This record gives sequence, structure tokens and C-alpha cells, in this order.
Amino acid sequence: MRPNAAGALELVLGVMTSPSARLNRDNLRALSHAEPDIAQRAHLAFVLGDLHCTRNPTVGEAAKHGDIVYIAAPDCTSWYRAQKFHVWFKFAVRRWPHVPWIGKVEDDALYRVSSVLRDLSALDHHEPWYYGILAFGGSCSFQEECPGGASAAGCCGGCFAKALSPYPQQAARCSSGASCPPPHCAVGYGG
Repeated sequence: MRPNAAGALELVLGVMTSPSARLNRDNLRALSHAEPDIAQRAHLAFVLGDLHCTRNPTVGEAAKHGDIVYIAAPDCTSWYRAQKFHVWFKFAVRRWPHVPWIGKVEDDALYRVSSVLRDLSALDHHEPWYYGILAFGGSCSFQEECPGGASAAGCCGGCFAKALSPYPQQAARCSSGASCPPPHCAVGYGG
């Protein structure tokens, strides 16, 4: 990170949450968000879609803590997560155009903001970086496509879960760390 003027934000971190995750938000406020001197360097915001199903149960909490951001994203079911991430990043870039780092975390993860800031300070914010862990999940489209009548979990567990019995011919390749997605499986983003 380039040196900023005193008091300039270095990081905006959107915490993806849902109205029912109040305990997660309270825990993060007490732990990760309570680190000394973080408020001067990072803005931490819980992110919800701007809909009745999310705003109504959280409006009092938002007024009390001032750390909830409502964005124009569908958010009443968990299947809108990818769209919500996308809207969050577009919103954050417009809202905080001069902050060098914008990120996203989940409300069920504990993170040390000071460590994230330290790690980011070693990187050039003008270059594209991915910092974190990306989780993938898979699912079978059709039960009958699984070899040997294996269950859907066994089929798509395949190489991802190291359950290689449905794919003995791929065991050596999977064990070596090579890419070997099971046939007819769709890969999706995990949250």
C-alpha cells in the first residue's frame, strides 16, 4: 500500500451477512472489528440487500451501530450470493473511490483486520491481486450419469473429496494434485 495521508482509509471490507445472522455480527463487532486503531485505517460494513426482507429486521441494529450497508441486490435467499458480491464491489468502488483496497468476507469467519492490513501493505495496490481463499463446490446434474450407480454425493465427491472409488482410473492423476473434475459435474462458487 502506498503511504496515505494521516487518517486516510486503506481498506473497505464488506461483510456478507443476512438478517438472521445477528449473533455473527455481534461477535465480529466484539472481536475482529474491535481491534485497536482499526477504525482509522479500515471501514468494516455488514452488507445486506436493500429489500423489505432484509431491511425491516435490521433497521434498529443499523441505527444503533452504523455499520450496515444496504445495496441494490436481491438478498432474500442464499442463491443470490454471487450477484450480491458483484453489486457490493460496484457499490464500494463508487462510494470509496480513493481507498486502495476493497474486499469481501463472510459473517461466519473470524479475521484479524490488522493482519490483513499488514499483508496488503506489502502489495502494490495499482496491480490486480487476489488475497484470500476461493472455495468451490460441485453437484451432479443427473444421478444416472454417475459411474457404477454411485450416489450423487459419491459421483461429484470424486476427486474434489478424494473419494476416488467411483474413478479408479483417475486415482493417480488426482493424488498428484492435477485437475480432474468428475464427468457431468457442475462447479459453482461456495460461500
